[in-house]
Parts: sequence; C-alpha cells; structure tokens
Amino acid sequence: MDSIIASAFQLTRKHTIMTRSIDNTDNFLDSRDIIARIEDLQSDLDSYLEAIRDADLEDNPAEARSEPIAALFEWLGVSVPAEDEEFDPDAFTLSEHVTAGMGNEAEELLALQNLADEAEGCADWQYGETLIHEDYFTDYARELASDCCDMKNANTWPFNCIDWDHAAKELTHDYCEVEFAGETYLIRA
Repeated sequence: MDSIIASAFQLTRKHTIMTRSIDNTDNFLDSRDIIARIEDLQSDLDSYLEAIRDADLEDNPAEARSEPIAALFEWLGVSVPAEDEEFDPDAFTLSEHVTAGMGNEAEELLALQNLADEAEGCADWQYGETLIHEDYFTDYARELASDCCDMKNANTWPFNCIDWDHAAKELTHDYCEVEFAGETYLIRA
C-alpha cells in the first residue's frame, strides 16, 4: 500500500504545469489558454485526490495526516483537517475549500472554471475566442478600426475627430460581458 501512495504522490509532484497562470489584469485572454490552464490545474487536483483515494483512508486511519492529504491541503492553501475529521475525496468540491484572496492555484482553478462556465456558450469558445478587458476596449475598438480601414494617417482628419469611447460603446452590442475574478471582459457574442 505504501508503494502505491508513494508512486501516486511522486507522479503528482513531478507533474509540471506547462501553461502560464492566467491573470485578470491582462488586456486580452484567449479561450484556448484558459481551457488548457483549467486542464492542467484540474489534472493536479485529480492527482492529489487519486493519491488520497489510493491511501485507503477508511482501512488505515493513521493515513489521515499522510503526505498526499497534506500536499492537497497545502495546494489548496488551507489547514489539514483534524485527525477526527473525515475527508472523503469522492465528495470533495473545490468551492467548499477555496476562498477568494488566497492567491494560489486552487483559487485560480475555481475562478477559471467559473469563467469557462459563463463563456462557453459563445460559438468559438473551444476553438479560440478572444476576451478583451473592459478597461482596454476603447483601445481595442481603435485597433479594430485601424485593421479594417486604411488609417495610414490615423492622427489626421477625420480619424482624429472620432469619439472612440462612443465607437467602443457601439461595438459592445456585438459582445457579451463575462466576469473573471472580479474583472469584466468582453467576448464576441
């Protein structure tokens, strides 16, 4: 039994996250990056839970403070349950163990899952949809107009007379708002 626990735990510890963390201050987010990051973080969480399942806690209560459980709760950023508290990896839900402001991968996973749940209804979510931070949307509207029109002299008439805030507001009619960790992003509807 100990060798199973050790192997599962070592697999968990050796897993290297290949994706970068996703921050709610980025001007642009790509749905494919979000999906990949969720998969990586979920894989880490699943590895921790599998190592705990392998420990066979019901038959082996001494394992209650075992390395796999300690590792999971360290990853979650919360204290290990007391010896008399039961921990059922099959009944585990991330939202019960993660609180905002912890600044760890578990909190990131929960925020990304919430974002994906809200945005996955967009047609191209799985294939690559750009999310634009609301604070950057006016600049985005100007860049989009520049890409669509011949604006070689963007600082001359008539382009320097355009109310870009109003243009961006009009452009939002083609977008949906989604929330990510307290920040608003716009995604093509």
